[in-house]
Amino acid sequence: MRKIDFISACDGEVVLHFKGSWSNKSSASPLTLAKIMKKHGFDEDGYMSSSMDFASEYGFKSNGGAMKLYEKARKLMRTKL
Repeated sequence: MRKIDFISACDGEVVLHFKGSWSNKSSASPLTLAKIMKKHGFDEDGYMSSSMDFASEYGFKSNGGAMKLYEKARKLMRTKL
């Protein structure tokens, strides 16, 4: 199973990209993202797109919106699943 190695924002969703693959999964739901993150895990060399910092340009209400969604999903991944 491929691990997540890149995270970006697009159309109001956080996009999780998989190492060595053109496929990705995205969602605006923290629970859905948490399930994907728990299932696949993260590559040691992962990184984030600048779209996560400038999320208002990618469909979020504020620049911090994508990071808030991502952090909510990370917290759920560690506590609820």
